[in-house]
Amino acid sequence: NYAGFPFFSLPRGQSISSNYIAATKSCHAMAPRTCATPWQADAVVDVGAAITSATSAAPLILTIDRAVVQAMAGTHSLGRALGIGIKDLVTRPHLLLRQLGFWMTAGVYSVTYMAANLIDTVCERKLDPDDPKSAYIHGTAKLVCTTAVNMGAGVAKDAAFARMFGANSSSLAPTPLLTYGLFTCRDVLTISAGFSVPPLVASALSSSTEMDEKKAGAAAQIITPMGMQCFCTPLHLLALNIYNMPNAAVRERVADVGQLMPQATLVRMFRFCAAYGVGGLMNKSLLKHGHAFVALKYAEPDHGVGKHIKPSPVQQGASCDSEPRLLRRRSSVGADGVNYNPRDRQEN
Repeated sequence: NYAGFPFFSLPRGQSISSNYIAATKSCHAMAPRTCATPWQADAVVDVGAAITSATSAAPLILTIDRAVVQAMAGTHSLGRALGIGIKDLVTRPHLLLRQLGFWMTAGVYSVTYMAANLIDTVCERKLDPDDPKSAYIHGTAKLVCTTAVNMGAGVAKDAAFARMFGANSSSLAPTPLLTYGLFTCRDVLTISAGFSVPPLVASALSSSTEMDEKKAGAAAQIITPMGMQCFCTPLHLLALNIYNMPNAAVRERVADVGQLMPQATLVRMFRFCAAYGVGGLMNKSLLKHGHAFVALKYAEPDHGVGKHIKPSPVQQGASCDSEPRLLRRRSSVGADGVNYNPRDRQEN
């Protein structure tokens, strides 16, 4: 296998050059996050994976969001609104491209995934993996940035949906500040469940059961966003209720929210399974394969094709700060059968 990437292989009769092996060994052993991939290439992969994943998940997200807003407004029952949306999704999917709601939904999750992916790239390049503080800084930066981006875009989108599909859709009534505040609290919990909590859940699953890390990570990415809806859905419904019934009494609000909460919670679990579960797994897979591709492109073997890898600035005595990133957490078994990744050797 080609430098530890099992989906690439060398042409028959050709092998990895000694220069390539030496450079890879230097990259892994001497300078974490220092390989020949320029940051621009990684950024293109990050943005492309984000847009593709978000656009793929947007149709189902839009259908569920619109149904919940219509059910809360009383214009349709939740089941009828979902049925109409799914029927249109199956029989007339091309009409989605004409709907403002689709592009708003795709835009919200595109910028959210972009923020998460780019934060990962920056932190992997700038932070020392051996520093105990790096994990805390990385996690905090990712939570803060993704929450800020998603909160701004998501709250604006949900406020627009309330005006487009709610009880006051024909009026120009302003969205109450309390509705914005509840949407904000909801988004903090949502982003935590989508990006920050799954690694903790995966670690707990792998340590307390016999589940391997890959399966635990996939399970956590599905379970956590869905489970968080037990807390997020009441906030979401209350925000919509305040918009639709700005002068209602507390008892009326409790009854209205409680009546729809069980089925809305179940439906929104599947909604976030698509948004941060399936979409999150697609994003991770695209990142993995995309970064592997660009890493290979900028670290060609010496067999007459492409460019020779340049010596690492670490080998030349330069600082690591301006260096491109290391090949991502993959096996680094060279042509001579030696594993040059210290982390893999330690685990083995």
